[in-house]
Amino acid sequence: MAVKLDMSKAYDRVEWSFLDAMMAKLGFHYKWRNWIMECLRTVTYSFSINGEVKEYVTPGRGIRQGDPLSPYLFLLCSEGFSNLLRRVAESKKISGMRICRRGPSITHLFFADDSLIFCKANQQQATELMRVLQVYATGSGQLINLDKSSILFNKNVSPVEKQEICQIMGNMQQYQKDCAKISAPLCLTTGEVNGKNKVHWCSWKKLTQVKEKGGLGFKELEAFNTALLGKQVWRILTQPNLLVSQVLKAKYFPMSSIFKCKVPNNASWMWRGLMEARELVEQGVRRRIGNGRSTQIWNDKWIPDATNGRVTTKRQLDSSPHKVDELIIQKRWNRILVFQLFNEVDAERILSIPISLSGREDSYFWMHGADGKYSVTSGYKALISSRERSQKDIQEEVSTSWEQQNNKMWKVMWRLKIKHKLKIFLWKCLNNALPVREIIHGRTKVGDPFCRRCGEGRETVEHTLLNCREAKQIWQFAPIQWEGTQEYHGCFKRWWTAITEARYRASGSQHLALTVNILWQIWKARNDWEFKGEYHQPWRTIKKAQEEWLEFEEATNKETRMSTGETSLDNHDDQQLEPEGGTVIMRVAATSYTDKPVLGIGITLAEGNQEPKIGWALRERSSGVQLVDEAVALKLAMCKATTLQQRKVQFQVLNKQLLNHIRSQKASDIRIATLVEDIVQLKGLFHMCSFCLVNSGNNHLSSRISLYALGITIDEELLFPQC
Repeated sequence: MAVKLDMSKAYDRVEWSFLDAMMAKLGFHYKWRNWIMECLRTVTYSFSINGEVKEYVTPGRGIRQGDPLSPYLFLLCSEGFSNLLRRVAESKKISGMRICRRGPSITHLFFADDSLIFCKANQQQATELMRVLQVYATGSGQLINLDKSSILFNKNVSPVEKQEICQIMGNMQQYQKDCAKISAPLCLTTGEVNGKNKVHWCSWKKLTQVKEKGGLGFKELEAFNTALLGKQVWRILTQPNLLVSQVLKAKYFPMSSIFKCKVPNNASWMWRGLMEARELVEQGVRRRIGNGRSTQIWNDKWIPDATNGRVTTKRQLDSSPHKVDELIIQKRWNRILVFQLFNEVDAERILSIPISLSGREDSYFWMHGADGKYSVTSGYKALISSRERSQKDIQEEVSTSWEQQNNKMWKVMWRLKIKHKLKIFLWKCLNNALPVREIIHGRTKVGDPFCRRCGEGRETVEHTLLNCREAKQIWQFAPIQWEGTQEYHGCFKRWWTAITEARYRASGSQHLALTVNILWQIWKARNDWEFKGEYHQPWRTIKKAQEEWLEFEEATNKETRMSTGETSLDNHDDQQLEPEGGTVIMRVAATSYTDKPVLGIGITLAEGNQEPKIGWALRERSSGVQLVDEAVALKLAMCKATTLQQRKVQFQVLNKQLLNHIRSQKASDIRIATLVEDIVQLKGLFHMCSFCLVNSGNNHLSSRISLYALGITIDEELLFPQC
């Protein structure tokens, strides 16, 4: 059975003496305990009566709700309850629940002040559980709320046994439903008014498209649900020590990987849901090589540039290496063995993979994330991109110049400096989703499709905003005239596409923003006439549009000035810093061939602002990616500095992107992630270590040395005469 316990006023009832005793038992220093207890004892409460503060009360127990420290203090109290349950479980007085024979035994699960206890449904264990609860309540001050607590029984427990156990447990309310009925698949509801469906101004497929392609970026519910489930698959994959990971592994894949296990017929609905998201995670996951001991050469996905992540070379002999660490010697690839075992393409890809200096264990890396970790957002984007690629493979789509221009139009629209509601309004106009009379009549067959303001034609989007007599009068008062675009007035989208070319001229973006404000005020004037019978003078409509545009422009410019100031400070941090006394400067440069996998590295060392006195020309294998090559060069320069036992070093790099990766310690490229990790660990070996950005200059000594290094066969150390 499962007992769900609810603590009455859990935070308010915590006994201070119990909390102090728990901290002492857990090994907290007496000075720390005194600080915590002082925080608790100095609390006072007052009462507000008729708006006046009356009296002050000093409590003798309890911890404040809302205080950031309180949840942690309550967890210390709960640890006492957990230890009591663990002790009776070890003495076999209470038996936990196992989801399968191999799975761990679970006696309790805690979440803040909510507790879930598992034990056998018999009188002996129910009595023992109540004894433990009484001991905990006496010591901690906690009180079980029997009205909000409940018991869930297995369906095999008889009604008589249920009644007896409930009486022992203080007459708790029994949870009546022994099993939950799984509802039919959730369908997308469209909404109703008086039993009739609402008007759909745009298709759901259109709404779920990204903004750059004409949609609004709404999530596809099915794909989003799959991405959410993918997060749980990722947790099981990367955190095997979690209790939920241990339980599910023991039941569903005890001897295999989560990617290779089969779904049994008796699998729970939760596990079946996770299996629906398994393919998404599997396609985007690669093994990040550390020491190579836990990665299988022929079965695992560990080749970054390969389509499916696996080697394409066919395995020749069963006696060939099984694990990646067999291809590594002294934290470097065994090039001879790699070229012997693999074809040229695989060999080049393998040799471009960095090997961890620290010898860390291999790990999983999510290829679509900003930091190699799975997120719901990145999972959703990966799933949608995969579906779009599949649709393009099935159905050939010819990309016309109009389609390219159409995509550009949406980008221009979303980047305009206007209110967001105006962007949505413009989006409706471009998608023919504005509720004008012509569209309403076409979809509902209700009402008159003709314009009520002029009576001269059907009220379409183009007529309302451009061609109506009232709209033309408003445009005559506008400070900006779009001459030469009258031929596009029959199609609002083509008219807008034509005027967006103005963004390339001086103040073009401001003219477009003002135009949208005018369109919005024309629409508002139309609605006031349509629903209120109010008429607005054309010049007043233009004045209102100008006022709102100027107000928003002023507010935007103020924010821009503030953010520009902050950005200039950030950029200043990237520039060359004045080194402290005793600091050596090491500048690093990397040069590679475009047609050969050869990397030349140039490193110079100077004391302070003096001229370089020593340098190194190193030849390595190029990965074909400039950022990776420069990270390799910096890593080797730091290794040189450690061998020279330098204490204070400033490393000057030429790549700002690399500098940002080092500072954030995040990278979306699996190879950069390994190199950045090594660079950060090497940084800890120095007394003082900093990185700064310098202007690129091919005439600098380190750059010339990197060019020279392309032609050497062995690494060289260079000494420079001092003037």
